[in-house]
Amino acid sequence: MTVVRFMHVSDTHLGAKEYSMDVRELDVYEAFSETLDIAIDERVDFIAHSGDLFDVWSPSNRSLTEFKNFARKINEKNIPFFVILGDHDRPKRVDYPAAKIFDFLGVHLLGTEEFQHLSRSYGGEEIMIGGISNIKGLRRENLPVEYKKADLEASNHKNSILLSHQAVFPYFYPQEACEIDKSQLPSSFSYLAFGHVHDSFLTREGRTFAYAGSTEIASSSEIRNYLREGKGVNIVDVTRGEVDIKRIRLKSTRPQFNIQDATPDDYLEKIDLLRHVERTNEKKPLVSITITGECNPSDIISNLRKIDDFHIRFPPSIRTGTEASKEEVKNRMENSIIQYLERYFGDHGMAELADSVMKTIRSEEQGAAFSLILKKLGIEFLEENNDHRLP
Repeated sequence: MTVVRFMHVSDTHLGAKEYSMDVRELDVYEAFSETLDIAIDERVDFIAHSGDLFDVWSPSNRSLTEFKNFARKINEKNIPFFVILGDHDRPKRVDYPAAKIFDFLGVHLLGTEEFQHLSRSYGGEEIMIGGISNIKGLRRENLPVEYKKADLEASNHKNSILLSHQAVFPYFYPQEACEIDKSQLPSSFSYLAFGHVHDSFLTREGRTFAYAGSTEIASSSEIRNYLREGKGVNIVDVTRGEVDIKRIRLKSTRPQFNIQDATPDDYLEKIDLLRHVERTNEKKPLVSITITGECNPSDIISNLRKIDDFHIRFPPSIRTGTEASKEEVKNRMENSIIQYLERYFGDHGMAELADSVMKTIRSEEQGAAFSLILKKLGIEFLEENNDHRLP
């Protein structure tokens, strides 16, 4: 019996640099490289990527080069790579999607504006591969229409998979943050390969639906699921419309821990306990920590900087009063960051600029960050015609 085997991977976010740490960007590339090694070892017929291949729609030269090397690696093994656009991949204005550049290396971008499909035959077993890139905002009402089109096409094929990048209720919540309800999903596909949600999830309730999850941790909110399930990929066998799924956990993912209940008296002890937690690799774990209680923040930061077998997320969250509101804590931390930057630059204006740039970059608006810097320098930047003017 001929079996079609593929790997479902998602949300690789190539180029992401969590907490602006260079080591985290390298982690992202290493995790993606491991998924390709798995694909080769498992002798898959193709790779199905369900969106957010890159972390931003205009990837850096480093990100593009890394992906080119990855794509060449699997192309030499004759493994096609099918991908759709996630919300991070979709150009913010009229432009060329980055993934489309690599079609000469066997990278196939599907469904950029509407449902698109193609068929492939492996050992005489045909499979239809369909894709719908991320749809949100004003175009959200088109999503049920595209799913109906996809469902109709899948009904004509014995084996079929759909790549889509959406938040589906109740697989993701709150409902207001979702673009579609599970009742509106196509029912004729053998396997629904979804992206966008970073925690892995699988259900066979009426259909086989899966979020492969991200290949690296993108925020502290993912740590709980990571400690339970890890990060990984799905190896899927399809034959005669039936699917068999094997989850493979990645070994390269950097361990992360989130300590939320520390006090000035026990935070070092809680960190020490993490040294006894079994890990899958030798990478230094990344630790996010919240310390509540009256203390001298400078002393705590000094002690944390002496720890060399963990990466401590800086600045740590320090609540100097248990009754402090979240807004008070936020304002205190923001003020302490500006004070730190002011001591570094020796200028309050530069400190405020640096703080604004950091916040803007974290929200992925690199162009806006560039504009902030130019404005500080007294330069007007007109993006439409690439014109720079001095006042």
